[in-house]
Amino acid sequence: MKYNPNTYAPYPILRPNASDYPGGSFTTELKHEQRDDNLRIECTFTIEEASVEKLVQTGQASCCVLVYCLGTLYTEVFRAPQGTFKVAEEIAVSSLVGNVEIHPSVISLIDLELPTSTAHPEYGGAIVSVARNKQLASSMPWSFNVKPSSAIESIFRLDRLDQGTFGLEEGEFDFEAEPSDRHIIIRANAETFDKFRAIRTPRRDLTLATVYLSALIAALGELPEEVGDDEPPDGCASVVRERMRDLNVESKGLAAQKMLGNPLARLTELSQLEE
Repeated sequence: MKYNPNTYAPYPILRPNASDYPGGSFTTELKHEQRDDNLRIECTFTIEEASVEKLVQTGQASCCVLVYCLGTLYTEVFRAPQGTFKVAEEIAVSSLVGNVEIHPSVISLIDLELPTSTAHPEYGGAIVSVARNKQLASSMPWSFNVKPSSAIESIFRLDRLDQGTFGLEEGEFDFEAEPSDRHIIIRANAETFDKFRAIRTPRRDLTLATVYLSALIAALGELPEEVGDDEPPDGCASVVRERMRDLNVESKGLAAQKMLGNPLARLTELSQLEE
């Protein structure tokens, strides 16, 4: 179930586009930065409603952010230190892929009595009981994209086929890239598969410059530029599209080389050794 911050409550909640507090406001400022394996977020709260602000200052309530990622179903709530108005946390990038939502709010930490003298007149200025862990304020959510953290090689999958499948002879490879798949598929018959796997790691420079480069160039020609409805956020199309956007290179052949660390440069190094 997707998180919904706009649920009804029998007491006033300070939030945008609502009349619970006619003269109040609640805004936030978000900063986020992805560094290597971690994502750092800093959310600063500005509460212009005395009753809610005082509850935070006295430790009866806390400024919180709910982090929600649809791609991985990661959900976590982070709290600001008691009496403060800033949440600063780091999250492992491996927990996040694609769109990440940040929902700032103020949550009650104890069963408390909420004054409503500055709330909408319908509350009659009465004192309202609010239970522990209930939402007192909610601001507009933030959202941004997190780049996939995995290496580009991780989007390839090598399939070992029975003899004659796909009509592949020894030394031949077949490639397939579908937006709905997590991997770019490289197929080979059993004999070719075993030989290739034996050299894949010790001769990584050779395998990148040949089979993987060919598979990636083929995939760049097949994968659409726009995100499809059936596309997984950490799938091959998403990873390739993100890398293309970062590189800002029009030539797909050149882009494929750059994604794999320019494996063809090894050819010029070999020529220098022979001189």
